[in-house]
Amino acid sequence: MALLSVGDVSLRFRGIVALDGASFDVQPGTVTGPIGPNSARKTTVFNVVTRLYLPDEGLLCRLGHEVRASASPRLNGRPGPPRLASPAKGAGRVEPCTEGASCPE
Repeated sequence: MALLSVGDVSLRFRGIVALDGASFDVQPGTVTGPIGPNSARKTTVFNVVTRLYLPDEGLLCRLGHEVRASASPRLNGRPGPPRLASPAKGAGRVEPCTEGASCPE
């Protein structure tokens, strides 16, 4: 069972399509994150998942339970994914690692 499932999520801002059918699953024991060029809608997807934005269409499921359209980021009394407004002070640059590479601790 996926920890998080995003299915055919669409979001529009005043008629402008920001997301059109975004879908992905986050499986247990994996590290998952969006990649892409500037203006690829990575932050928009993150804001939908963390419920800062409510999608116009589509489905969000957490641990097999549908996350209903609500401004409250809670599911069955449990908090939803956290959303940080900005990086912590003193946070350094994150260097990319390739699969199989020796990454710094």
